[in-house]
Amino acid sequence: EVKTPEPPPPPPEPEPIEAKAPEPSPPPPEPEPVFAAAPPEPEPLPILEPGPLPEPEPVVEETPPEPPKAKPEPEPEPEPDPPLKPLAQVPKPLAKPLPKQPSFYSLLKSVAEEEREPEPQPEPEPAFDKLLSSVADEPAPKVEKRDRPQSVRAMSAALSNQIASVIKDRVESNWSVPAGVRDAGDLVVTIRIRLGRDGVVQRAEILDTNYAQDPNFRAMAESARRAVQQASPIKALRRFGDDYNEWRDVTMTFRPPV
Repeated sequence: EVKTPEPPPPPPEPEPIEAKAPEPSPPPPEPEPVFAAAPPEPEPLPILEPGPLPEPEPVVEETPPEPPKAKPEPEPEPEPDPPLKPLAQVPKPLAKPLPKQPSFYSLLKSVAEEEREPEPQPEPEPAFDKLLSSVADEPAPKVEKRDRPQSVRAMSAALSNQIASVIKDRVESNWSVPAGVRDAGDLVVTIRIRLGRDGVVQRAEILDTNYAQDPNFRAMAESARRAVQQASPIKALRRFGDDYNEWRDVTMTFRPPV
């Protein structure tokens, strides 16, 4: 007989599985108290002694610009002085006219006319033939008298006249009577002149004593001295250098023309 195998026993029933609730998580640990460190005590500040205060810088105040000045009104021009009336000319005589006098009535003041102590007279040197005279500051040196031919004397006199004319013409061209001088015809000015060898006027001296007292005479004398100074240098005298001692010191007389 064939035996049929016994069927396997049924599997055991599974045990019921109990669902376990999840265990609660433990509470978080309490945080440990944090103790803040006490701040360190502040160090005592050093006591500062008060020092000198700095001087305040000067404050430069801006000066406001000055307002433009108003232009002054032009002053009225003074009225011109009325022209001087020309002096009436004296009519010339018809019968015999007198010779016309030069502007310099006399250009020679003779050395003999001056008051001097008597002294031995040197040989008469040729002067400016009564036109100019040599007036030196020192007395003239004594010279031995010698006989000279008459022709030499005449030639020296002509040379003296020529030198005198050179000085006279040069000074006269720079001189005129000042306007407004009263009684100019009665005023006579004498000036002593020192000339250099090159014709330069080194000195012009007014010889009159009443120079500072009379204003009319002072104006006349000053104009004459200016004429002498403006005439410098008298270059034409340079060609007479060999006779320089003759014209080094001269005296000129100024008289207004009549």
